[in-house]
Amino acid sequence: MKPAVQQAVSGDATPAAVPTSPPLSPARKRLLIIVYSVLYVFVGPALIVLNKQILTARRFPYPLALSAFGLVASAVFAVFVVHTGIWTIPDRGVEINARFYTTRIVPIAFCTAGTLATGNAVYMYLSVAFIQMLKSYTVVITLAMAILSGLDTPNFRIILSVSGIAVFTSAAAYGELHFSFFGFCLMMASSFSEATKLTLMQFMLSNKKFSVLEGIYYFSPASAACLLVAVYFMEGPLMAEADEPALNVIVSQSGIFAAAAGLGVLVNFVSYLVLQVTSSTTLKALASARSAGLVLFCAVFLGEEVTALQVFGYTGAICFFAWYNYLRLK
Repeated sequence: MKPAVQQAVSGDATPAAVPTSPPLSPARKRLLIIVYSVLYVFVGPALIVLNKQILTARRFPYPLALSAFGLVASAVFAVFVVHTGIWTIPDRGVEINARFYTTRIVPIAFCTAGTLATGNAVYMYLSVAFIQMLKSYTVVITLAMAILSGLDTPNFRIILSVSGIAVFTSAAAYGELHFSFFGFCLMMASSFSEATKLTLMQFMLSNKKFSVLEGIYYFSPASAACLLVAVYFMEGPLMAEADEPALNVIVSQSGIFAAAAGLGVLVNFVSYLVLQVTSSTTLKALASARSAGLVLFCAVFLGEEVTALQVFGYTGAICFFAWYNYLRLK
């Protein structure tokens, strides 16, 4: 199986290629692994919980604008570190001209914008714990698209593992007490956008893999532009009719919005740091543990209802996902 195709169907949107760094001493490397892993496990869930609070309890029901806010912050950060010389983009033999950008970068950036927008909007309709469970469908949809597009020809065991993910995730969905069909459709739209993005990356970028920071640098400005256009046409009228102007909400709670923007940048940057000292396999394992931990946190500390059927379904989905990743490594 081609390595590029393996990334597309892995359910992990993080590019695999990371610029090499000077060798570290064993003690320093162990310390960095611990620090970066802890940051990765906590930063993502913190951003999720904060975004849900902003959308549902902070008088800012504008998921497109919130997504654009984070992407603009990421784009500004990437441009700053590149153009100040803090970080240098390696020469990968790819000429990033206007044609390449508009025909290859922009379509992928559009899908990224769709993933973030629908992924944030769903927090207005479903619990955080339930959303984490539904994210398992992304692997299923991505593999289906890879097969249909001719990018992958999985063996029987891989098909069986992904089928297990689908069955157990469906069981978790069936056990949800506060099911919203519209929220479920938004989550499926987010998964479909993510799967489409990964598939397009294989068609349009071939084996030209970008590191995490390169991805932020090239894709974030275009994704932010897509979302800002959507905000103007879709949420702009709603903001104009609101009793409290959206800008006033942002200014009055500037600390919270600044924290959301900072976490949005940090969650991508920490992925880059983890990949520097470990591997993409470790990152996937940490992502699975992070999702399970967030479900537990929401049930215990945020009072979100999680039924026994959901626990059973989500546990089964995690087990089949672990098997799926094991098969991909062989």
